[in-house]
Amino acid sequence: MEKLSMSERSESNFTLYELRGAFTFYTIDAVRSVLYKKISRSNVVLDLSQVSDIDSAGTGLLLAVFSDALNAEHILYMLNPSENVLRSLEKTGLFDLLSVIASVNEAV
Repeated sequence: MEKLSMSERSESNFTLYELRGAFTFYTIDAVRSVLYKKISRSNVVLDLSQVSDIDSAGTGLLLAVFSDALNAEHILYMLNPSENVLRSLEKTGLFDLLSVIASVNEAV
């Protein structure tokens, strides 16, 4: 089973999290609480370019954090989703709902 790692970098108007590995039921517990806490306080950019796999639990977490962001009047950005993530977001209809960006310069 592939692991998921996350690094954090704070910017003036958002926090960037770079995710690497599988974003699945077996791995998302490591990042779930971090994302929920951070999105309640600031905008978040998730760099998904190095995510090798995503399942329904991973997309569900993205949707839940996105919803929390709206409630907190913050924005959750998806930066450069990998092909697997992009395909999953398109299949589920989330691509049109979520804020997908190609560069951190697009984050407010």
